Amino acid sequence: MASIPPLRAKSSSIRTTVYTLLAASAIPCLNSCRDTDTDKTLLPVLNDIVELNEMDNGRTIFHLYQPGSSTPITLTCNNEIIDTTAIHVGQSLLLAYRYTNQKPATSLQSGEITPTGYARITNLTLMQADKDGLYGWDSDPVYLQSIWRAGQRVNLRLTLTYDPQPRHFAIIIDKNTMNDAIPTAYLFNSRKSTSPNFTRQYYVSCNLSPLFSHIGVTALRLIVNNSNTTSGLPAPSEYIITRP
Repeated sequence: MASIPPLRAKSSSIRTTVYTLLAASAIPCLNSCRDTDTDKTLLPVLNDIVELNEMDNGRTIFHLYQPGSSTPITLTCNNEIIDTTAIHVGQSLLLAYRYTNQKPATSLQSGEITPTGYARITNLTLMQADKDGLYGWDSDPVYLQSIWRAGQRVNLRLTLTYDPQPRHFAIIIDKNTMNDAIPTAYLFNSRKSTSPNFTRQYYVSCNLSPLFSHIGVTALRLIVNNSNTTSGLPAPSEYIITRP
């Protein structure tokens, strides 16, 4: 298999993986989307990680993928509601919304929605490094609550030790496995500070399409230094994200 030039390289100094992670805090309300008809029965508010697919000509379109699905559910609303200086088209976000005309008992499907709020999440760029660049990937364990493939992306819900300073955080493929049908990647998490602190919940999304665009790749193996174990002690956990 040929090398994968779209993947971003990573130096051993790991300077290119510094992120200030975005906590999954309360979703701010959208003033322009509040319901004004107090007589109607409101449908329940749903909260999902979605992709911003399009925003133009007074319409906003999101793609929602159920876990493991390759076919998007298309959610459409009036108005251009997303601040694209903070969230770009093609990135993921946490969206709170109601279906506009759908009965509550109906399963998720494409349709018109009324957003009630949204929040930024951490969008990662898939990277690659040699062994030296992977050193310290397991410095700080994470408490992984869930992981799922959503179209061409892998989404993670996890709890991390809070740190106001940027940390080294990335999904990085071991360069030595790039010719494998299932390359191996690591969730790199390293704080600059070693002092204890409280924890917060985070949502993370990483676009895997640069890897999955190569015919020889069938899946990605992701190794996480996970503290969500039966013993409560951190241990490497392996997850296979299959190609769509």
